Amino acid sequence: MSVRAELFRKLRITNAKAMPVVRNTMVSEIEISLRDIDDFLSRYEKKYRKRIIAESTYKNVVLVLGNFLAFLERKFGSYEKYTIDTELLDEFFTSLASGFVNKEGRVVKYKTKTIEKFVAYIGALIKFVASRRGIVFDYEFTMKSIFGGKGIKVDAEDYESTISRMTTPAQVQLELDRIHKMYEAGRIRERTKDKLITLVLLGSYTGARGTEIQRVKVKNVLFDKGVIEFYRDKLYKDKVTLFPLHPLLDSWLQYYIGKYNLKPNDKLLSIKRVDRYFAHYNVKLKLRSMRAMNAMFLSNSRFLEYLMGHVKNQFISNITVNHYLSKDVENISSAFVAPGVPNKVVEKLKELKKTATQELLGYHDIVTAIRLDYLAHYPVIVYNVYEEVVWDIFEKITQFHHLNLPVQPI
Repeated sequence: MSVRAELFRKLRITNAKAMPVVRNTMVSEIEISLRDIDDFLSRYEKKYRKRIIAESTYKNVVLVLGNFLAFLERKFGSYEKYTIDTELLDEFFTSLASGFVNKEGRVVKYKTKTIEKFVAYIGALIKFVASRRGIVFDYEFTMKSIFGGKGIKVDAEDYESTISRMTTPAQVQLELDRIHKMYEAGRIRERTKDKLITLVLLGSYTGARGTEIQRVKVKNVLFDKGVIEFYRDKLYKDKVTLFPLHPLLDSWLQYYIGKYNLKPNDKLLSIKRVDRYFAHYNVKLKLRSMRAMNAMFLSNSRFLEYLMGHVKNQFISNITVNHYLSKDVENISSAFVAPGVPNKVVEKLKELKKTATQELLGYHDIVTAIRLDYLAHYPVIVYNVYEEVVWDIFEKITQFHHLNLPVQPI
């Protein structure tokens, strides 16, 4: 008795017709219609609407399909169907790395991480269409197969270091100064000024991604525990991670939430694209560069991958070092205190750092351990946010009972 017949017997299914043996044909070209592409996109759209996949995933699919269709129209014109072969796919993927001219006449070139998404989603599209046709498309959708064993070559005239793009505390303070001056000159409203400062402090003290900042609600800021909850799209499980609140960020968020009377279910910031929001107000900061700064400061933390929202696995032992750090700067740390910051704030931060370092090896619950680790490894960096009331809040929250650290009040 076949496996199918045995299964139908157990499920008490009668009058089942024999299943014909299907042998999929291996082909090197396939016809894809606009309907196929639309159906493929609709699958992701439905998953996104049902909140099965993240918004960032859906947007990546839209980006990939939009560029692929534009490539086909540039090459062949506007048709309802296109014949795709292996040479055409090679040409498409190569153009993403070498650069191509889009409809606006602008040269577009994608980075390796983005091209990996193109390879994955175009591969999924081809597999989807091939399964409809009952065929197998003979093409290996891997970066190694497409670009060779050493991957995409970067021209000597077109390279840059992650370290050179890293934000510094001095640059952060410069932008905070500019934001304050724009407000004083009447160029931005007070609410906009406070939103920009909130974004700058979140990026500087947590290194969170844009999508993670967008999702934060007031109820995700746990002042009683001294942490903020971030929902990490890139993690496969345990997607919510706890990130320690730097005492200055803690003070500012208490001030900001109270000032605008935000409720627990209110979004902390209703902003969709953080970098675009910065650019709109001419704030010369990018989240990725601030993320790299955090990676450098926390490079010796035993919770580094957890704090950066990365997955550790048997194949990649340290994603943060590979993505953001150069091996000769892993041990770099620095201290930065902006002009206008009260001395008692600086002294308190030094005291907290010293205490956290001493207590780090003691037995603690996981939340306290993460917070101690963060305070012990993050340099004494404090920005001037031009609000006296924030310093008052800072003085109150850095007492023994709030931080749960064995230190005496100032």
